[in-house]
Amino acid sequence: MAENETNLAENLQRHLIRSLCTDMCDAIIRELDSSANAKTGQLSIEERNKIIQKMSEPNRSQLSKVNESLNGKNVDTTLTRLEDACSELLQLILKRPNKKSEKDLILEIREKLKSKLTDEQDPAMILHLTVTLLFYVVQDGRFIHAPGKSVPTLIKFLSKNLPTNINQRLHEMQEFVIHQSAAGASAQLSNEKIEFIKKLGLSAKEKMSFASFGSETNEAS
Repeated sequence: MAENETNLAENLQRHLIRSLCTDMCDAIIRELDSSANAKTGQLSIEERNKIIQKMSEPNRSQLSKVNESLNGKNVDTTLTRLEDACSELLQLILKRPNKKSEKDLILEIREKLKSKLTDEQDPAMILHLTVTLLFYVVQDGRFIHAPGKSVPTLIKFLSKNLPTNINQRLHEMQEFVIHQSAAGASAQLSNEKIEFIKKLGLSAKEKMSFASFGSETNEAS
């Protein structure tokens, strides 16, 4: 695996741990200690530690293990500790989906992302959603949970599996997003080019053909 791909994998794991896994930990804490419900949103490290240390055993030791793993970068370790905590403290069994359930879940996620993309007007988010959907296409039906700052690296990662014209459009959109962030309204990109990126994401499916997008690019150039 190339160095940039290794860094991408590590960054994605860290993001997953600090977002969804942390939310799961907070949900367990709130279930066991109602005082945590006074704070909306994600608990801070200090708030989480303070609540956990006031708990009795085995709650304190189990949740301390989970909390410790939230500072790491190994998703499997964090998930295992979350599963153990749910089982021992809440008597809930967290089961990873079987192949059929996983496929149904992935299709549901795909349609939700497309629905969000349909109504999206922000170019940065349009690019983010489209890149996420293209990852699904290139990686045979797998999804990622990625932060916006990883989009340029993801575009580079996807480039070897996409036609040249698609890569050019993605890089052009990325440059526009960067310039728009720096220069505000003075940065311009035609609606046709933005809609092309949106249509690309909305067309995402397994074994997707990019042939029609090649003809659209030629007509637009």
